[in-house]
Amino acid sequence: MKTKSTFWLLLITLLVAGGYYFAKRKLPTTEETAERQKRVLDFKAADVTRMEIKGADRDFLFERREGKWFFARPLQVRADAGEIEGILSGLEFLESRRRISERAYTEAKLTLSDYGLEKPRASVLFRTPRAESTLFLGNEARQGDALYVQVKGEKAVHLVDKFLATRLEKKIEDYRERNLFDFRAEKIALLNLRAGDKHIEISRTNQLWRIVQPLSARADRDKVEDFLRRLAALRADDFLSEDPAASREYGLEEPAEEISMRLEKEEAVHTLVFGSKLKTDDKKIAARVKGQNSIVAVAAAFAAEAARALNDFRDRNLAPFASGDAREIEVRHRGATLLLQKPQNDWQIVQPEKLAADSELVEKLLTRLSGMQIKEFAADVLTDLDKFGLKTPSARVTIRARVVDPAAANAGTNAPPAAVAPPILDLEIGKTDSGKKLTYVKRADESSIYAVDAADAAALPKGAFELRSRVLFAIAKDAIQAVSVKKGRSAVGVAKTPEGKWKLDESASGVLNETAWQRLLNRLQRFEVSKIQGVALNTYAKQRGFDPPAATISVTGEFDGKKGVQEIVVGREAGGVHAIVWKNQLLMAEITREDFQTLTAELLVKPPSAPSRAASPSHAPPR
Repeated sequence: MKTKSTFWLLLITLLVAGGYYFAKRKLPTTEETAERQKRVLDFKAADVTRMEIKGADRDFLFERREGKWFFARPLQVRADAGEIEGILSGLEFLESRRRISERAYTEAKLTLSDYGLEKPRASVLFRTPRAESTLFLGNEARQGDALYVQVKGEKAVHLVDKFLATRLEKKIEDYRERNLFDFRAEKIALLNLRAGDKHIEISRTNQLWRIVQPLSARADRDKVEDFLRRLAALRADDFLSEDPAASREYGLEEPAEEISMRLEKEEAVHTLVFGSKLKTDDKKIAARVKGQNSIVAVAAAFAAEAARALNDFRDRNLAPFASGDAREIEVRHRGATLLLQKPQNDWQIVQPEKLAADSELVEKLLTRLSGMQIKEFAADVLTDLDKFGLKTPSARVTIRARVVDPAAANAGTNAPPAAVAPPILDLEIGKTDSGKKLTYVKRADESSIYAVDAADAAALPKGAFELRSRVLFAIAKDAIQAVSVKKGRSAVGVAKTPEGKWKLDESASGVLNETAWQRLLNRLQRFEVSKIQGVALNTYAKQRGFDPPAATISVTGEFDGKKGVQEIVVGREAGGVHAIVWKNQLLMAEITREDFQTLTAELLVKPPSAPSRAASPSHAPPR
């Protein structure tokens, strides 16, 4: 029995606590209650579906349909949602400065006429799914910033802020939506521009814009979308007429320009036509959206957009690819082929010989190619390739996103199609117009001929030496066995003893300059140059400071596990350039001034003077 009583007491306690909790949640605070009591009307603006404004010179009816506001009287047009929502929000939170009861104004021997409410100057009616309310506007108060109003069905009069009259007594055009279109630019999938006999059609597929008419070409996404954003946001400066017969007056019966759009997943076309400039203001032009009666004035400058040149919308990026996607580069130049591949993380030269490539230089080349800009659209209808030097191109560069299987590539028609990678760029290089400093090029997948900056075309490598690794050789410090430095007729040889110590040749007249020697050893471990210039030719000997050279250095040791000798000829400074020749592969390259000083530093210094016999008799040199 005791347990049963405890259960019922606990249940009652929980119910009371729960009821108190929910009551506290639902009941408004004291501040909220006081605020609501000041309000003239009790409704929520978001619930209103219909609003009517009446006055001596107005009878406007607005309706909300599918979340949007429209005029229902006297026009059938879109309404300015911001303006309508602003009025409703003001009404919802309209506060009474002073409530004058019927008894109060009767005792004061006043009537509704004294407040201007017997025949109100204006009224606003609004309807929600549950109720309908009307507010009458009367005279302004003597203080000038307030207004008398009355709610239909109530006797009391309220004094409220005057702003309400300002919002309800605007001109009809102030309540109209001035945006000509009711959609976002991102929804447009097709654009047509017509001006006289010109017609440009631009279409979007998978976020890529292409020009479809009058030719097939890549469109500049940023330019197209910027134009569409401005078009979708185009606003009417003035409302000129609602009479279709006025089209002739404003030059809209046979419009000179028109812009039409089709939205994605829709068949309907939205078309804007332009007529003549206004006689009163030549900076404005008459326009009309097809299917609507309203004739409006818009900025005349925008009408000129419909007459834009085709090339204004074309993509001037010659090869818009991501350089990081490239895995193979093939450059054909005057019968020679340079092939680079990136099977893993580093670029390698595969043809004409297998060499390590300088990944930094290769990435710079890819960045330059992917950023190459079209300076001129030279020709879209091909009639004479030879005119542009493209009948027999001087060079061709092909970039692929994956490495081609050489066996499959050479297997002819029996090769599986998936084995050969489709190029992300296949570019033919034509002749250069030296006057314009432009070079003509053509993409294999496009019919047009373009002109690019001649410097960009000239940056294409002519041989493997331009992209090969700038590290000519590398050797561990302890793998170096001997170094010989020859300057003119004198030579200094340093060899490593079986004990691992460095020893000068017997013929050396001096002692080893340890500072210069250690710098030279450090530099020889990884011999990297600033720039490889090409094959060393005897004709360049004097020009490059090799007649005679500043020094000739031979390094003996184990290179990649094999014993060998690397020989470097260091040229004298010529024209501010320090050059070397790597005799092992007859390559000429540039080095820094600091490297030049390291390679040509004096390795011998005079031995310290022998102390006098008197000062140190026990250290006298032997005879």
